[in-house]
Amino acid sequence: MKIIYGLAIFLSAAQHGLTCEHGFFPDNDLFIPANTENTIAKNAESGIITEVVKEIYNPIFSKDGKKLIINFKWDNPAVNAYATRDDNNNPVVNITGGMLGHDLLSQDGLALILCHEIGHFLGGEPKKLRGRSTKKSWSSAEGQADYFATAHCIKKVFKELPAIVHTEKSMTKNDSKSEQATRLQQEATRICKDPVCKRVAMASHNVAKVYASIDWFSGDLSLVQKDDYTVYQTIYNHPTPQCRLDTMVAALQCPDSDSIIFNKSGDELAGACKAPEYRRPRCWFYPSTSF
Repeated sequence: MKIIYGLAIFLSAAQHGLTCEHGFFPDNDLFIPANTENTIAKNAESGIITEVVKEIYNPIFSKDGKKLIINFKWDNPAVNAYATRDDNNNPVVNITGGMLGHDLLSQDGLALILCHEIGHFLGGEPKKLRGRSTKKSWSSAEGQADYFATAHCIKKVFKELPAIVHTEKSMTKNDSKSEQATRLQQEATRICKDPVCKRVAMASHNVAKVYASIDWFSGDLSLVQKDDYTVYQTIYNHPTPQCRLDTMVAALQCPDSDSIIFNKSGDELAGACKAPEYRRPRCWFYPSTSF
């Protein structure tokens, strides 16, 4: 019976495009109908975010004769986003209709997810392994894509992207929700001194919360209380929601983030902050060489 059930899940995943590499989430069985009424989907459909991201990063990809392609898979109810390559080796980002329709996702969260997917192409070391081999793939590890997203990408996007909907959609008049909103604002103010930083912090929390919704994460996500787990081998796939949030916040706070050299082949220490307290957290990253 378990074999039949597993096969059914595999066939369903294949049908909905879940077998692609480098998904923002692990494969999951959460599906949201494509006809859902959602502000994020309407804004995404207008192409605002897409055009800003393309304007910033196409010049980088064009140096190698490539073109960034972003597809909204409106008819796909799966909740995910993927980085892949087409037959011409162009970088391709696919966002599913289920992701666009997720009730917790803010517009800024969607922009950050796009930045994460671009990070798979430009984030550099450490890179994922090919299957069960020790050979490296073209894609940066999930944690490294998160780090790239807030250190470089989303700050550039927010300079061009108007603040249409960047508040937490999930916050309601419920007292506990209001308390969470107040705490989140206080934490963002604690770690940030300028509006852009706070906006990135809020987007990072939003994305981590969406991730937590499919990861069965039961704790409260915090911008200041860190994941205290320590790995002794780098995790190339998806860290825990709090660990991913820690990674995005560390990159965000790096004082020299603009000078970080990502995508330096073979150098896993290059794509991170020089300041020790803002390097990639040990909840997923373990350097093969000492600092």
